[in-house]
Amino acid sequence: MKTINNIFKITLGLFLIIGITSCEDEAVNFDLNEKVGFTGKSYAIEEGQSQSIEVYVNSQSEANGNVSVEIIPLQDDLEYGVDYITIPAAVNNVVSFNYNSDNNSFEFVSLDNDYVQPASSILFKLISENNDFSIGQAGVQSTQIFISDNDIPVLNRFYDFNDQTNKYGIPAEFTEEIIDGFKTDRGWGLREYGVDGSWAVNASGYGGDAGTENAWLINDAMTLSGQTTATISFDIFSNYSGPGRIKVLYSTDYTSGSPLDANWTELTDYDTQAPAAGSRTWTTINLDVQELNADKFVIAFQFIEATSSSSSSWVIDNLSINIE
Repeated sequence: MKTINNIFKITLGLFLIIGITSCEDEAVNFDLNEKVGFTGKSYAIEEGQSQSIEVYVNSQSEANGNVSVEIIPLQDDLEYGVDYITIPAAVNNVVSFNYNSDNNSFEFVSLDNDYVQPASSILFKLISENNDFSIGQAGVQSTQIFISDNDIPVLNRFYDFNDQTNKYGIPAEFTEEIIDGFKTDRGWGLREYGVDGSWAVNASGYGGDAGTENAWLINDAMTLSGQTTATISFDIFSNYSGPGRIKVLYSTDYTSGSPLDANWTELTDYDTQAPAAGSRTWTTINLDVQELNADKFVIAFQFIEATSSSSSSWVIDNLSINIE
């Protein structure tokens, strides 16, 4: 019986020794280091906005120390101080700040550069240099911010007509529409009547079949995506006196065919700037349209009232259309 008791005591002692040793090993392997990581996987902002980039420190007590983050633009054309800044300021693409109970972030500021560019993104990565904390596991070592561009593109068209030499033809990106019942053998056409003898588009009704002009020169539609202001400028010249005048109009619902099937707004400021018929002086016209709220914009020149027996002619050159 004594022998059995002794064996039991020896065995129990071995179990206790092994258990204590195991607990000591587990205590040694348990990592109590303060570790820093990002709180968010990613952020999304618009150009011109700012975002706090937050981190946390896994600590058994109140943590206080320096955190360093490397800034890595994922597009080559992104530049610190031009496209974005940080608060506090970054040095050599590294931003450092003091982490404590009152401050767990730095500020990223996207700068509005007023020009259109594709969506961009920037990676933030915790680095050990000048960092008072250990870096956490892989999933919290970096975060990313996506920046969408809120700039509305400026639409530009310019026509000096010098690349088009089809005499009497209609220039590219334009159509001519003649209203039923009016002259069909004159109207608009390319001629070498422009500034300094260059190519331009000419409107005339003289000669040919009897009748009166009502010919429209319509520019192809410009698709809008939030633009609200249009500026139109061109040079105009009148070669002969007599009946016949130009109207400048725009539409936001014209598609094709007869312009009478669409709604048009006349730009009456043209009348106060236009030269007199037959004045033979080049005059620059500047017009603008405000508060556009539409999906498209169509500009047109209407030539009316000229007759086959007597007609003023009009030449348009250097047409510029800007929408923003």
